[in-house]
Amino acid sequence: MTYLKRIIGTVLFALAFCLIMRVLSPIFEPKNNDPQSGIEEVEASGILGEPDNSIDVVFFGDSVAFCAFNPLEIWKTHGYTSYMCATSGQTMDYAKISLKRLLKKQAPKLLVVETDTFYREQDLTDRVYSDVREAFTVVRYHNRWKMLSAADFTTAPNYTWKEDYKGYHLKTDRQAATNPNYMAPTDEVEQASFFNRDSFLAIKKVCDDNGIALVLISAPSATNWNYARHNALVKIAEEAGVEFYDLNLMTEEVPIDWANDSLDGGDHLNIFGTRKVDAWFVEYLASTGLVDSRRDDPNLRHWDEALGRYENALPEGVPVV
Repeated sequence: MTYLKRIIGTVLFALAFCLIMRVLSPIFEPKNNDPQSGIEEVEASGILGEPDNSIDVVFFGDSVAFCAFNPLEIWKTHGYTSYMCATSGQTMDYAKISLKRLLKKQAPKLLVVETDTFYREQDLTDRVYSDVREAFTVVRYHNRWKMLSAADFTTAPNYTWKEDYKGYHLKTDRQAATNPNYMAPTDEVEQASFFNRDSFLAIKKVCDDNGIALVLISAPSATNWNYARHNALVKIAEEAGVEFYDLNLMTEEVPIDWANDSLDGGDHLNIFGTRKVDAWFVEYLASTGLVDSRRDDPNLRHWDEALGRYENALPEGVPVV
């Protein structure tokens, strides 16, 4: 009887704890997505402030991705709307949760996953913690207790802030790669972790359920990528039934000059490398027939305004193209 009472007491405590967390979560949740609101990953969260169903392409990945694709230049050349939802050190599980979150406001036609994310460490503890943070917003935003106001207790979130660069991180420094021959062929396979592969399959299911095309792209990175990882992604793509493009091997289509197109010795691309990736990507995107130009949409005039501010901010030595 004593043992049964303990079990009942534990269950009741857990239920009460979960109830309290549920009550606190909407209070602690940021009420806007601007930098002052305390929202996490503010650049990537800028997509929440875009007009509903206005973003046709979404990118996920880590810093390799947000230095490789520039939504503003994609908009300038073809009028396609895209958003960079990559974040530093992003795991595949975080991408899965972010995708579910943005689908409340957007209906993208294509999801691009940059493949370096497959090699971000993630274990069972990380997965559980990630799920808890998503279920109880107060865990994710507990530090906001310092900035709570009366409005936090009565106001629902209303995301209005638009990030000018659409999640892209503008980098113009140059540092040559030290290992430009990093893609030496091999039969070795560097497996991605089970948890990242499992989260990717969950992303695939979300895409299938929502009619979203999914593609895997390896952006050029002499530090992070190699042929063994390429071999692993070929198998992952085949098993998932998705397209995979390894730009590290597509040197004619994306002619990266590792002496000039790298920001930091081959780890990330600078803007000169990004423009080469974008030139390939817009042609690929046009070939899919998935998206149309939105240049004449009156609700998207802020894109041209953001493009103007971006081009005015380009430093000397970086021409407007």
